[in-house]
Amino acid sequence: MTKVVLSASRRTEMLHFPDQLVKRLKERYPPEKVHTIVLWTKTPQLIFREPIKSVLKRYNLFILCTVTGLGGSFLEPNIPEPKEVPEYLREIIVEFLDDNPEKIHVRFDPILNLLIDGKKFTNLYKFPDVIELVAPLDIKTFRSSWATYYPKVRERLNKHGIRIADFDLEKQARYVVNTAEEYSVELRGCCVDPKLEEIGIKNMGCIDGEELQRLHPNGEPYSEDRATGQRKLCKCTRSIDIGWYSMTCPNGCIYCYANPIEINQLARDV
Repeated sequence: MTKVVLSASRRTEMLHFPDQLVKRLKERYPPEKVHTIVLWTKTPQLIFREPIKSVLKRYNLFILCTVTGLGGSFLEPNIPEPKEVPEYLREIIVEFLDDNPEKIHVRFDPILNLLIDGKKFTNLYKFPDVIELVAPLDIKTFRSSWATYYPKVRERLNKHGIRIADFDLEKQARYVVNTAEEYSVELRGCCVDPKLEEIGIKNMGCIDGEELQRLHPNGEPYSEDRATGQRKLCKCTRSIDIGWYSMTCPNGCIYCYANPIEINQLARDV
């Protein structure tokens, strides 16, 4: 019987809910039934808290760590500053990932194009800084995409006086591609428009069964069936997401589609 891949989670930052995560794993997904846990996080430091640390060390992990360059700003008020992240990832590679940095992909995602206080703002040009921050860790794969502004996201941004700005996405895509080439890192896109894919951002699944099989310590096979219930351009393979939108994420990123908490911080320190 094929073991399952768990996604923890597209829907919320599950490291903020260690008791619920541990309970779900113990009740339904013991290590012998799990191929890989794909852990999505913006707050990697939380993996070292108990009881989650001891429990997760029993599983094969793959980390998708998001670093947009905006941690600590009013757009991401409860996220660590980018300069703090490399040390957390260094410890994770040693303690959880068998000293294999291939098991971490950094998500420079999303790219935001906003109008803040009447001025155009984008985090696009923070991409080289993010690459340089994790370069000493030998992390070579970066994922990126542009923000999707769902109606509830637009409404939340509007409450903070923020609008969506018009940028040349093809020009931005060329910048991202050229930057990746300059630093000799692999760039993968997430739900990327075909026009941008033609420029050089290959649309690939964040959860890739073939890759997870290659990285598994025992080479355990895994299904290549496509995931269901995702966006049309999603290339992910099948997994079970064990998070819920009702687990309200305290990260507070005001552009997030997962209904984060309200933000009262008004400082424009992006």
